[in-house]
Amino acid sequence: MLKCLCKFITIKHSKYFFGGMLMKLANGQEGQTYIVIELLGSSETNRFFSNLGLSEGEEITLISKLAGNFVVNIKDGRYGMAGDLASKIRVKPL
Repeated sequence: MLKCLCKFITIKHSKYFFGGMLMKLANGQEGQTYIVIELLGSSETNRFFSNLGLSEGEEITLISKLAGNFVVNIKDGRYGMAGDLASKIRVKPL
């Protein structure tokens, strides 16, 4: 319980916490736009996200979900993404 509470406090006091519901992009709804709150991947995964133009505070739109794969819109690009990558992006609905 204490471990979960510490994680909540860390997120709540993050400079990117806007209040409201936080969730993983993998649990998002099609057609919804989100603000990226936190990238939970390894340094290599986060570098990959950075190369796509995705960073904390950026907008991302979930275009579609099919068979555990996702199509997302980041800035002016549309990308396919596996479910394990989508689960490493913590977002808040816009």
